[in-house]
Amino acid sequence: MADHRVIAICTLLVLGAGPAPAQTGPAARPQGAQSPSWGTTAESLLSVNAFSFDPTGNTETYMTNTGYARWSTGGAGEWVAGVNLPTGSVVTGIEIQGCDESPGGFLQVTFLRQIVTGGSEDAQPLGLLATGAAATPGCGTFAAAITPVTIDNTNAGYVLDVQQGFAFTGSVNFQAVRLRYKLQVSPPPAVATFGDVPTTSPQFKFVEALVAAGITAGCGGGNYCPNDPITRGQMAVFLASALGLHFPN
Repeated sequence: MADHRVIAICTLLVLGAGPAPAQTGPAARPQGAQSPSWGTTAESLLSVNAFSFDPTGNTETYMTNTGYARWSTGGAGEWVAGVNLPTGSVVTGIEIQGCDESPGGFLQVTFLRQIVTGGSEDAQPLGLLATGAAATPGCGTFAAAITPVTIDNTNAGYVLDVQQGFAFTGSVNFQAVRLRYKLQVSPPPAVATFGDVPTTSPQFKFVEALVAAGITAGCGGGNYCPNDPITRGQMAVFLASALGLHFPN
């Protein structure tokens, strides 16, 4: 018999994912707004505008052009901004929207994890995108895949570092940096919550995620009843709890 309760939640998770992203070559990008696409296969974008970045030096000077791109006119030519992504999301790529028209300058983005270790602060690089110091690829969106990184907000912070080299004429500038990421289901606990969904069940991980999120408390008697059909009333509880409905404006 089909596991109707699990099927119902799987349906919920893919709602809103929309059609598959249009492919446009190596820099193929997810479609839609900055809000996440529900589900574990659709990619989302976190877009960090250039105006969210601060120059790293206290003597840094900078300019903005008519397209609202920013660049340093003196100093280190380096910018930093914080990253806010949900715990458990998986970052898979970096993009920067800007211009590199300088044979000596470059656009470089580093994604870093901030931690405290051995009694001191540290920043660990997690991924890099660079247009190259000698190259002049022009203006556009530049993208690079990175080794997947799972966000852990309990134990770390995350930042983006943008460098333009020492090209201070506006020939190197940027408008926004984006991180590509996906959502994922949490790892399961060591002990099962329900007697009828043991750790060996294919649905164990997913049912435990529903319990941890406060979406289900089972069907009573320490069971989840995974093979029972779901009513419209139960579906309403699942959907409203999962999506956090409803707050009027």
